[in-house]
Formats: sequence, structure tokens, C-alpha cells
Amino acid sequence: MKNALLVIVTALVVLAALMPLAAQTQTVRIPIIEAREYYMAYLVDAVGIKNELRSPTADDQYLGKVLVVHGVVAHVRKGGPGGAYLELIGLGFFETVTADLQSRELGRAAQLSAGDGVTLVCEGAGPAMLAKCRIAPKGTKF
Repeated sequence: MKNALLVIVTALVVLAALMPLAAQTQTVRIPIIEAREYYMAYLVDAVGIKNELRSPTADDQYLGKVLVVHGVVAHVRKGGPGGAYLELIGLGFFETVTADLQSRELGRAAQLSAGDGVTLVCEGAGPAMLAKCRIAPKGTKF
């Protein structure tokens, strides 16, 4: 009986010690942005506009990070590391964000044309550039 009680008390002490670790688990939030917002963030940095309310640079916010990017297709192009890329309207039709697609996205890219809305999951790659992009199926909720 004493041994059983000792086992129960030991188990409770271990559980109590592990509780703070479970509470520290964090959910990673993937930024969801518009292509024009991405474009403008880098434009603001390039022009050197300082805003005390916006202290992190575009690179701080986006470079190397996974992003969900909504946009409107300006052009579908062949080439690039993945075999195709999309140009999304940034500031205007000729000021675009280039989204390099993964090679497995070629079939989906072939179904897109200028003016189509699209949602991509990409990695921020610097001014007006997105890398390793996948096209999210229509209706995907983020």
C-alpha cells in the first residue's frame, strides 16, 4: 500500500513539473498578405520612407519566412528554377511580384491566366520576389 501511494505521489509530482512545458507550446502563425502589400513593404524600404510605427523592415517581416499570398495574376511565364513563375499585380499591372513556382505546380499554372485571383504558399525571397511557391486549391481557408 505504501509503495502504491509513493508511485501515485511521484506521478503527480512529475505531471505537475510537466504542466508548465505544455503551457509554453506556441502556435506558429503564418502571415497572410496581399501581393500589393508585399510589394509596397519593399518599396517603402527602397525609397527610405521612415515611419516610427513601422520599425521592422520588409526583410525582417518576410525574408525566408513562409507566407500565404493572395493576388491577381498579371502574367504566367515559363522559366525559373521550378520551370514556371507567376507575376502578381503589385502596385500596378507592370509593377509585379514574381512568384517562382515549384515544379509540381506546372499543371496548375497552365490553367491560370491574367486577371485570375490566386492564393500561394511561398517563402519570402526579397524585393518583389517569392520562392518555392505552391498554388493553394480554390476555397482553401487560411
